Amino acid sequence: MEEWEQGPWQTHPHGGGAAPGGTFYREKWGWRKRSGRWETHIGLFVLLTLILASYTGVYGWLTNDGFGEERVPPVPLRAPPASGGVNGTLTSTPISYHYRTRFVVSDVYEKYGGTILVRVENLDSTYLFVKSIHFAGEWGVNVVQPVYKLVGPGDEKKLGVVAFPPPTSGIGQYHRYQIGLEIFSGHKKGRTMEWYPVGVQYQNVFSFVLHPLARDIPVFISTQKNDLWPKVEKLVDPDNPTVQSIKTEIQSKWGDNYTTAHVAAAFDYVYDHIKYSPEPEGADHWQSVAETLKKGEGDCEDHAILLASIIDALGGTTRMCVISNHAFATVYFGGTEEEAMKNWDAVKTYYGFNDTVAPVHPAFIVADGYWLSVDTLGGFYAGCLPVNAAPTGSTAWEWDFTSTTALYMVPS
Repeated sequence: MEEWEQGPWQTHPHGGGAAPGGTFYREKWGWRKRSGRWETHIGLFVLLTLILASYTGVYGWLTNDGFGEERVPPVPLRAPPASGGVNGTLTSTPISYHYRTRFVVSDVYEKYGGTILVRVENLDSTYLFVKSIHFAGEWGVNVVQPVYKLVGPGDEKKLGVVAFPPPTSGIGQYHRYQIGLEIFSGHKKGRTMEWYPVGVQYQNVFSFVLHPLARDIPVFISTQKNDLWPKVEKLVDPDNPTVQSIKTEIQSKWGDNYTTAHVAAAFDYVYDHIKYSPEPEGADHWQSVAETLKKGEGDCEDHAILLASIIDALGGTTRMCVISNHAFATVYFGGTEEEAMKNWDAVKTYYGFNDTVAPVHPAFIVADGYWLSVDTLGGFYAGCLPVNAAPTGSTAWEWDFTSTTALYMVPS
């Protein structure tokens, strides 16, 4: 027996996290890549300072620590989801099963596609083995993503994130789809398990609205010091005892050496364990890491500060990004496009994304390096578009913020 429940896409009411005084400053030094074009903004003051610095060696305030090769996460030596089949024997005698599937769907854009997060809850006293998730769209799209998850009696598990390509037409219209699970039901028989191949179970038809691509809006990026720096530096706390426990938990699975898998696992931890809780109107309290962990909830900057703390503890280099009414974390992913994309390929392997069916693009912010967005309120996976952002095209570099024209990047 199956039950299906479609959850709402987690919205963000944009509470808190505003830039100081609401004033944005155009960067004096730095570069960024947008729509395949390199744009350089060089201020006379900084140019003269750099010339002077070449003789005096005092330009350290323009740079940030941790930009060396040692801070770049290498490709994981191994990556989930682990493949394989059920352990035990197969039987032709049906074994009872009863589960509930929950899922949420991201916004779906033309030429870009969307993602869907799937969870399952086992409501029976028997076991479930979920071999794969199936996505079937009425526009002729079929995506099969292996997951290989064992779900015990009464347990609930996140199965994974599935990316799917969009319909080729029908902007503003509803498009129907179905989600299915290929499952085995099982029970213990002596010292082994006995499994019944239930097959792929589809249930109900759901729909989403296809959104048009966003308009391309220039966004200036500031990496200069401002009054957010001491606040962020004080709150990011990689030495917090619980953060250290989370670090140990992640390293027990992925090893002690920092990799892209550690970044994705840290993202997943915050997404899975910390609820989004907006602040009352007019309030802007930035919680400590200890406070967020104790409450199990927080708003955007609280999520960002905790995630930055975990990644820093694991060995990464992070920056907190602040735009109008939102804040999120980014992590350094390489000094070149080639290096950043190699690390992104490892992230796609971690989540099991299949580029041959539905390309999944990273949200990079380019400012003296490539910084991957890890906004736990923007989507379901490390590298998703942050809140208040949307694609402007179908490639990795074609996206923009929709409600701001400037961004602060604050080292954490």
